[in-house]
Amino acid sequence: RLEYSELGDDHLGHSAEDVSRFGGAVSEAYRQADRVVGEMVSRFGEGNVILISDHGFVLERQRKRKTYNHGSGPSGIFVASGPAFGQGEAEELSLFHILPIMLAVKGCPVPTDIVAKVPTQIFSPEFLTEHEVVTIESYGTIELQKATGDSAVDEEMMKRLEALGYLD
Repeated sequence: RLEYSELGDDHLGHSAEDVSRFGGAVSEAYRQADRVVGEMVSRFGEGNVILISDHGFVLERQRKRKTYNHGSGPSGIFVASGPAFGQGEAEELSLFHILPIMLAVKGCPVPTDIVAKVPTQIFSPEFLTEHEVVTIESYGTIELQKATGDSAVDEEMMKRLEALGYLD
């Protein structure tokens, strides 16, 4: 948890002993994830790799206490590597761009009725020359159904999604 981490500025009243004991857990989890991604990319060979996270965290006051939360935290990360992608930083990307990016990389038509368009600035000039981004009007729509059919479970799931900051 971030309140114990050496990455946080505020340990929310936790003892120095606990911070010392647990402070490296988050950083070690990041290091392990980095090693696993590196190993996967190494074994995968020449190809396109996309690494994303949907959000960061910020210290904020909720009700009468402070907590690390992602509701108003910074945007997540987008890192891409491989023959399809160019060099440099990509500004103004959101989670909504992931689907059109993946469709374009795989050569599938990108529907024009989705929230985000293909951010062509992230692709290498060679990729764009060899792979035209094709669009279609829509893939159609589906009716959303309750996940389980059990209203108590669905209500609990909605509460959890709200608590995580995914729903208002």
